[in-house]
Amino acid sequence: MEMHPIHEKFLKTCPSNSAPRLLELMDVLPSKARDSLLIPTAISVLQPKTRNPESVHETTASLFDEHVSYSRFKAKLVEMTQVVPGELVVLAVVHRFLSTIYGFAHFDLEKIIANHRGTIARLQGYLEQDDLPDWKRSQLEPLIQMSEDKIESLPREQIEHQEFYVLFCDTVLAGLLVEHQESEAEAIDDLRTSIKDLSEEEFPGAPKEGIDNT
Repeated sequence: MEMHPIHEKFLKTCPSNSAPRLLELMDVLPSKARDSLLIPTAISVLQPKTRNPESVHETTASLFDEHVSYSRFKAKLVEMTQVVPGELVVLAVVHRFLSTIYGFAHFDLEKIIANHRGTIARLQGYLEQDDLPDWKRSQLEPLIQMSEDKIESLPREQIEHQEFYVLFCDTVLAGLLVEHQESEAEAIDDLRTSIKDLSEEEFPGAPKEGIDNT
């Protein structure tokens, strides 16, 4: 899958955008995919406290002592713009989120499946040991099932990630580029208004040659 042309344009433009506009555009994205892919970015923004895992079955989200959600992410983002220029906050957040989306949409499917199959083979080798304790066997069997489930779901997940990547580019990045263009046009108009009544003379107010200034 090639890089989306709007993604490429966004990187080359490095636009200046507002937090309200970013959040307005993100609000319309499918919430399930958005919230799941947003976790790494939300963690960077919220910096929640975490605890050590107690079981192999625990998810990353379950390790947070503080709730990580899209609504909290939005509130924190707006709060950050009170301290740091909003344009810088938005640019950093978009690049962080975009790197996650792009990575999931373009991962090497065959390589990841091969890694999972290698993991299954190694774990099955342990299970074949006659002296393997029951408690160890009970830990390894779920891990094998997790890898088998992942192998089955990976092709579908990649397609879903690619679809979300295209949607993010067509919706969020395109909307931010429009806002940037509108801001640029407004700035140019303001500049023209401010200088329209200025003198066009090279040295306004200076004495003119051949003119009696007494």
